[in-house]
Amino acid sequence: MVLNKMNRILALAIATLAFGALVGCNSGPGKPESIATEEKVSKAVEMRQMFDKVGGDWNKLTADEQKQFTEFAGDAQKAEFVWYRMGHPGATDGPGGSGAPSSAGPAGPR
Repeated sequence: MVLNKMNRILALAIATLAFGALVGCNSGPGKPESIATEEKVSKAVEMRQMFDKVGGDWNKLTADEQKQFTEFAGDAQKAEFVWYRMGHPGATDGPGGSGAPSSAGPAGPR
């Protein structure tokens, strides 16, 4: 009899925990923020269009376009890295690594 009561309590506890886990998931306020927000995607598309427009030649961008690209990337170092990787999609290194182009982007000619 005691064992039967213990089994009921244990079963009830397990059921309660399972129910709580199912109901409690995603119960926070609002939706979780997407990693790739529309704004980030839009900036990435615009950056790629700028790259393609000049055939990967940073020096063909206007000063305003260079500034905008750098602002989209966050800073000059990130802009250089993004520019380089757009021209070298399979590269495992960044600007200045083996196979860096003679003009890798925002840092200008090397």
